[in-house]
Amino acid sequence: MIEALDTLDSTRIDYLPSPNEIDEACALIRETWTQNERRRRFVGPDLPDELPIPWQPPTIDTSSFRLAMARSAGE
Repeated sequence: MIEALDTLDSTRIDYLPSPNEIDEACALIRETWTQNERRRRFVGPDLPDELPIPWQPPTIDTSSFRLAMARSAGE
């Protein structure tokens, strides 16, 4: 078991892709999607007319959390 882990660790590449590389890889994957898949996988308020959309880093709406924290701090 330890030998397998050593082998995996020794072949690991320390590399982080750039945002452009991620965008290109995601675009290649999205090209294989059907229209139904595109509708199911879209995240956002409205489905855009133009598909595919460029990759964007995920964002998390924390407004409700911040509001709850502000209320608890005021008590």
